[in-house]
Amino acid sequence: MRFGFEPSLPTALVRVTRSTGDCVLQKRVVDDDVVVYELILNGKLLMDSREHASEESLAEIGLRECGGEGLVVLVGGLGFGYTLQAVLRDARVARALVVELEPLLVSFLAREDVRAELGAPDLADRRVVVHEGNVRVAIAEAALGAYDLILLDVDNGPESLSAVGNAELYSDAGLRECRAALRPGGVLAIWSSEPAPECLRRLRACFVDVREWIVPVRRAHRLIDYSVLIARAPVEARR
Repeated sequence: MRFGFEPSLPTALVRVTRSTGDCVLQKRVVDDDVVVYELILNGKLLMDSREHASEESLAEIGLRECGGEGLVVLVGGLGFGYTLQAVLRDARVARALVVELEPLLVSFLAREDVRAELGAPDLADRRVVVHEGNVRVAIAEAALGAYDLILLDVDNGPESLSAVGNAELYSDAGLRECRAALRPGGVLAIWSSEPAPECLRRLRACFVDVREWIVPVRRAHRLIDYSVLIARAPVEARR
């Protein structure tokens, strides 16, 4: 017997061991028989499908900063597809490259029944290209000025890392690679579950018009402030 105030026990769907650690995709049934999917990395909740307003806000805020048509967007981290879904809602987006480190998420969202349950985007959309790999490598190998917008949601934040080695993405060198991959005036947007003062400092050293947007989200009975860090590549090239 389970009382109404007790959380349901999760059911593990997939469990794998990667170089980044132990990864578990699981689901549980919550109030009103709602199914919630969770991704656990090294025993820590990385993401779930219960609340995704801030993931959508990452895309919406980033796209508001972009002018013009035919936008080319890099989405770092597929997750459960909510950021990509928000990207595709903008008719100005011509192409979205999604880079996801964890293959099980890509195969999971390729299933039609899962997409229907989550309300996730169709990865076969003609505007979408999905690449399994490390987003830092994809950014480093990108052509100069390849993207109008880069969206990064691959950690719990630039100062709350989820995977081994991700600190390089937010280092001075990593941010310079992001700047080089953006067209002049292009936008970098980073999701964070908590304040990231050191990342903001590094962003201000190589970008212009750096700002932090606070996105309040209600989870259960708590109001939590997430952040979206915005930085614009200078119009004039920096050495």
